[in-house]
Amino acid sequence: MASSTVNRVGLDAHTAVIKRWGWLLPSFSDAAFLIPIVVFFSCTTGVKWLLGDSDTGWHIRTGEWILKNRHVPATDLFSFTKNGQTWFAWEWLSDLTMGWLHSHGGLSAVVFAAFVILCTTSLVVYRAAAAASGHRRCSLLRAGRAGTQFTPARILSGARTKRSPRKCWSPAS
Repeated sequence: MASSTVNRVGLDAHTAVIKRWGWLLPSFSDAAFLIPIVVFFSCTTGVKWLLGDSDTGWHIRTGEWILKNRHVPATDLFSFTKNGQTWFAWEWLSDLTMGWLHSHGGLSAVVFAAFVILCTTSLVVYRAAAAASGHRRCSLLRAGRAGTQFTPARILSGARTKRSPRKCWSPAS
């Protein structure tokens, strides 16, 4: 009888601590939001890796050109071999966004926006996967993987990853 009383008192004390201080503990959603940041700074070279995609510079320069000239370019502006030939700026809105961010906050603003989008993507994937499967831990792993697949040029332009979605989401990959 004495041991069950001790366990009950200990459990009540633990429950009281959780009720009082439990709001300080991160939720699975908080973890899903922060996973891309943790992965980038612990498993890669951080921002240097994010900016390893050379398309980021093209997007920024095209965006700055759009801001300056107030229209989307119809000819290739930057190529040496195809200068002046017909060109389609499919990602003009993201170019515009990256150009604006760069002109108002430099490369730091572009990287910060990319991190916000990565973290938000990870959170959305986590919540959708958890709602569909009911497995919060597995959903957290999937969200972390989804949130670390892209670079700023791919994030802000909506470009697809080189992997097929099936391979990216399959358990065996």
